[in-house]
Amino acid sequence: MRPSGVELIVTDGKVLVVKKSAEAFLKEGHADQPKLMGTALAVAKDERVMLNNREPLPSVASKLAPGEIATKLSWRTGNLIFRGESLEEAMAEISRYTDIHFELADDENLKKIKVAGMFKTGDVNGLLNILDQNFNVSHEKLSRNNIKLNYGG
Repeated sequence: MRPSGVELIVTDGKVLVVKKSAEAFLKEGHADQPKLMGTALAVAKDERVMLNNREPLPSVASKLAPGEIATKLSWRTGNLIFRGESLEEAMAEISRYTDIHFELADDENLKKIKVAGMFKTGDVNGLLNILDQNFNVSHEKLSRNNIKLNYGG
């Protein structure tokens, strides 16, 4: 499951990330020239960092391979690329780009399915057909925006 927070990926230049509360930032009165007090992290081209308000700022950013960057940013062209993620992770990512929430049945075989391929962000029916034909994953429409996935027919 995707952790809560923000994944920052730098594709060009550098970004300085400062951990500061919104209240402290606004009290300074100069949003265009913040005072860099406290912890800061420089994130350079081809690096990423996961940010979360409930956790301390990471001490280092992680390096991404060029293929990873293309995969993670594929949503910008209307596609989602998966390279062996679990079905649960893939469906959570697809839910970010549609108004559909996917629920997985409590089935170990369903949880073991790994997804690889490229999917159009808005083509839920195409995705459901692929899951049915290639992975033997059936679906049940629980409501307009909720679909339950089951292993087998």
